[in-house]
Amino acid sequence: MVREIVMYLDWKEVKIMLKIEIKTGNAAFCDPFTGEPSEFDEAIECKRLLEGICRELEDGATSGNIIDINGNKVGQWSR
Repeated sequence: MVREIVMYLDWKEVKIMLKIEIKTGNAAFCDPFTGEPSEFDEAIECKRLLEGICRELEDGATSGNIIDINGNKVGQWSR
């Protein structure tokens, strides 16, 4: 499953796009005890990933890979 978040900002007629694409089909998004898909665990991991993107944006980055809690690349983001 792929979650895609696209945000368009229009500031002084300058179009800015933040694109985030995360594949949520692996173990990092599942219940750690059962291995079954879990909306709660998916939400927790997505929140962690989004917080990481926010930190990178604050540091001046304009794009990057998204790495899950297990060290796997699960997507990318760009501004």
